[in-house]
Amino acid sequence: MSTIDNITVILGPPALQTEKERLEAEAAASGESLDDTYVRRIARIANDLTARIDDKPSDLETCFAELIGRPVSITEVTPTYFEKKARRYPAIMVASKHVVDANGESLQKLVSEVFIRPESPARLAEFVGTKLDLESAKTFYTFGTGGE
Repeated sequence: MSTIDNITVILGPPALQTEKERLEAEAAASGESLDDTYVRRIARIANDLTARIDDKPSDLETCFAELIGRPVSITEVTPTYFEKKARRYPAIMVASKHVVDANGESLQKLVSEVFIRPESPARLAEFVGTKLDLESAKTFYTFGTGGE
């Protein structure tokens, strides 16, 4: 059985006008494009989503746990971007092998079973979009041939 290798959430623009203006001002001050400025922020955004406070699960771990139906840890998240039609959009990528149980065992097969259901990618996108106050977010995944 093929398993999902990576789950990627592409982040749309901020929903709040004040955040849009802040992003535009930052781009103007740096001389970068708006896209480049937003992509440069992705490492901070990924850190915010994966921060554990007082040994409680991160926001992203909480979302994955709700989708999977059991507590999880996410050992690594990759800040990245998606490019389409000369536009760049920030994104976060989670390798399914980095979603683990309390014993540190990969939950790649379970993640694959859950994320092939159409509602799971949509729920993850909605969670991230709401958490980050975005106009939109979209989740994609890629398959591999390996197991855990």
